[in-house]
Amino acid sequence: MTGGRRVRAALAAAGVLVLAAVAAGGPEPTTAAWTDAEVARASVMAATLASPRAGTCTIGVLSGTSTFTWLAPEPAPSSFSYEWRVLRSDGSVASNGTLTSSTRERQVSAALAQTTRTFQVRVVSGSWQSAWLNGQIVTVVGGLIGDCYWT
Repeated sequence: MTGGRRVRAALAAAGVLVLAAVAAGGPEPTTAAWTDAEVARASVMAATLASPRAGTCTIGVLSGTSTFTWLAPEPAPSSFSYEWRVLRSDGSVASNGTLTSSTRERQVSAALAQTTRTFQVRVVSGSWQSAWLNGQIVTVVGGLIGDCYWT
């Protein structure tokens, strides 16, 4: 067969196939419904631990100590303690410790030099810690406390 006859024979065969497909009815349209009744919902809640609430700060007469008192947090966790610390003016820790939940006061000694120190207390419950409640202690010449207050 020559090149021209092959092309004509191939075209004729293709035509026969097309006619056969049309005669067979061809593909039928299909409709599909895509539905999914599942719904997802999530909520995230950030828990915080309430801080102790400011009480009073008193200075002893001609004293080198002040006494900070505070109120229990509201709401109070079922089991907690207090962590406290005194910071020097440069931010380093001068003293620190823990107190039971029934203890709500701490006596703080003054620095010998004229300076300001920060007293901090917070609630600790398990691995949770509240924000610090801050107080200031202002020492005058001779190591006497000139003022103390909650900030």
